[in-house]
Formats: sequence, C-alpha cells, structure tokens
Amino acid sequence: MMADTLPSVETEMSVPRWRSLLFVPTHVPRFVETAHERGADGLILDLEDSVPQDQKGEARDSLLNAWPRWPERRFCFGPR
Repeated sequence: MMADTLPSVETEMSVPRWRSLLFVPTHVPRFVETAHERGADGLILDLEDSVPQDQKGEARDSLLNAWPRWPERRFCFGPR
C-alpha cells in the first residue's frame, strides 16, 4: 500500500480522497445489499448502463429497499 505523500488539509471545501470506487449493478439485489461491506471508498450505484432495459424498474426498487440499511450514507449525485 502506498502512503500519501501530500499533507491532508481539511476545509469546508475539501473533496474526499477516494482510492477505490465500486460500480454496483443495481439489478442484482445481493450486490446492492452488501456493497457497503466491500471496503471501497465510494460506490457507484448503476441504474443505467449495466442494467438490462427490462429490469430497470426492479433495479430502482431494490435500491430503495436496500440503502436505508447501510450504516453510513453520504451521497454524491450526478447529472440526470
């Protein structure tokens, strides 16, 4: 593991330093339910590209059912 070489300064405008992002296809409920346990610094919950067209509704439902159970929820939302 490489150590950070730059000093970290926390301010109100600080952006988190994410080393890893996990892309989670939301049409697989067990992936969504356990995504927060995988150790990634950030999660990308994919409702579009990795989800088959006929399963997009189910994917949205599984996400709405799973995320309240995650212990820590900090979100960044991208453009729609």
